Amino acid sequence: MKTVYTSESYNATTFYTIQNNGNESVSFSLSSTADVEGIETVLLNAGETRSRIAENLSPTGVYLVVNNPNAGAIKIRIWVE
Repeated sequence: MKTVYTSESYNATTFYTIQNNGNESVSFSLSSTADVEGIETVLLNAGETRSRIAENLSPTGVYLVVNNPNAGAIKIRIWVE
């Protein structure tokens, strides 16, 4: 589990898009604690791209966390709008 992006402050309308370019499934979430999975996680299979607005992931999170339970190398792309 690793923080891959940190926002300066929480904004409920921030739009996160994550693309999984690796071979392993991962999950992502927005957390109020660095390197700790948030309460609402989103599964992202290999080759998939998913988007979520901050208010649907966390009421206070500023850390975008990606979890790879297989501990293998991953390749992701992130857009924050």
